[in-house]
Amino acid sequence: MGNAGGDQREKRVLVGRALARLRDGAGMTQEELARSLGCDRWRIGRYERGKSAPDVVTLMELLKAIGRDLGSLQRELEAKKGSPRGIEVLVRELDDLGARRRRK
Repeated sequence: MGNAGGDQREKRVLVGRALARLRDGAGMTQEELARSLGCDRWRIGRYERGKSAPDVVTLMELLKAIGRDLGSLQRELEAKKGSPRGIEVLVRELDDLGARRRRK
């Protein structure tokens, strides 16, 4: 068997780092982003460190708050990882991660 848990963690970390770079590029702090989303700063920090993954709706809201879209996130991931994955695959995986987290 493969290491599915490790793969999921790696994906969360990659997405989290990309989100952090996009947020930094937008000139926002975690606190400012959290305030705009109506959540606590620790939640943004957990996403950026890969400790948890936002569901698709939250991801879209987060990207909108920093003035970005899924294409921006995909380009950021490809630039740092060389990932050939399409954004549809990324969204599906994030949605699956969020659903598993809610069931726990």
